[in-house]
Amino acid sequence: MIRFSSISRTWILCTWLTLALALLLQISCEGVASSRQNSGSGATSAQLEQTLWSPTLYWSGIRFRFELTPGEENLTPRYLYEGNSDILRVGNRQVTLKRTRFQIDGAYYNWPAESIIWIHRIPDPERPFYRREGALQLTWVGDGKHAVVEEQRQDGTIVWTLATARVTRRGDGTVLYQGRGPDVTRSGPWKLLLGPRGEIVAGSS
Repeated sequence: MIRFSSISRTWILCTWLTLALALLLQISCEGVASSRQNSGSGATSAQLEQTLWSPTLYWSGIRFRFELTPGEENLTPRYLYEGNSDILRVGNRQVTLKRTRFQIDGAYYNWPAESIIWIHRIPDPERPFYRREGALQLTWVGDGKHAVVEEQRQDGTIVWTLATARVTRRGDGTVLYQGRGPDVTRSGPWKLLLGPRGEIVAGSS
């Protein structure tokens, strides 16, 4: 078993706190710039529209959009059947339908009919996932394995799944965090920073 000295533990803690503070500072700066560009808060933010996305793909009662990288604009979606599962694949990203449940990166979902599902890239500390929606500023540093899955419902609710965590913003602006540790509900401004496992690293007004 590897044992860390108190100095090593202190150094690791200081390094992580430095990263968290740097990301929070970046969030504040980006939030100001974003608020100048997007005066409203619709079901789809200006930030989503500026990102390169696949066309809307209607499949099994749900609408999907996949984040693309430059050069992938002309990717053709593939509709496959393997084993007992139906598969929608765009490039190296896919959604699997097993009976009545969808699966992405090992996680299962039951989405209401007519939802729009945005499948973001896999974030990492060099390019974390960032989203500003209303009074919420959400940042996830990523774990290098899981894409961010964003569900937009007809009632205005938005649900982000980030590894083992889930952040829900209701139509009235109330935000619910569910993940590692107790559930947290907030209304009003919230700068929410999540660590690699989806844990809350920092959250301020």
